[in-house]
Amino acid sequence: MLMSYAAKEARAVVVFAGVGAGGKTTNLTVLHHWLAAGTSMLNGVSTRADRTLFLDLLPVGYGKRADWSVKMDFRSVPGQVEYQEGRVDVLRAADVCVFVADARERRLSANRLAMWDLERALRSVGREPGDVGLVMQWNKLDRADALPIEVLEHELNPGGAPSVPARALAGVGVRETFRLASEIALRRVDTALLGQR
Repeated sequence: MLMSYAAKEARAVVVFAGVGAGGKTTNLTVLHHWLAAGTSMLNGVSTRADRTLFLDLLPVGYGKRADWSVKMDFRSVPGQVEYQEGRVDVLRAADVCVFVADARERRLSANRLAMWDLERALRSVGREPGDVGLVMQWNKLDRADALPIEVLEHELNPGGAPSVPARALAGVGVRETFRLASEIALRRVDTALLGQR
């Protein structure tokens, strides 16, 4: 959480993580279109191969809580292995992580590796995975080779984090993911602001 005591502004950070080409960028793009134009900005950097290095959707305002202005930033991290350092930098400020899993059977091992890497990256900045809120999104469920949700839950979500079935390209499940992540982040904001009283 980013807190400006001078401006009395609390800014929570929701990070979309997961495998490369799993749907992180699609989620943030759909969210940007869903939120009315002018209420947020979408900034990003892509590689020469047109893969997203990062994408920021900022800021989304949530009004006032305990005389503090509350905003939320939504960020994505690169899923490709070679951009490990970039993931670590973005995760440093994360209050909630949305793990976007590619539901296709052939991506199961890549999803496992991405989850392991997410946990490792959090620990590398002195944070335990349990200290950060987690939402699982099962994306690409419309594909013929998509695994059943029960299998995805068993293989990738042993801790029972809240999860959302999705087809992000069609906008399905994106709002639900956004709402779940926002609720968790706002609870963390409330806890932080209680400490300021």
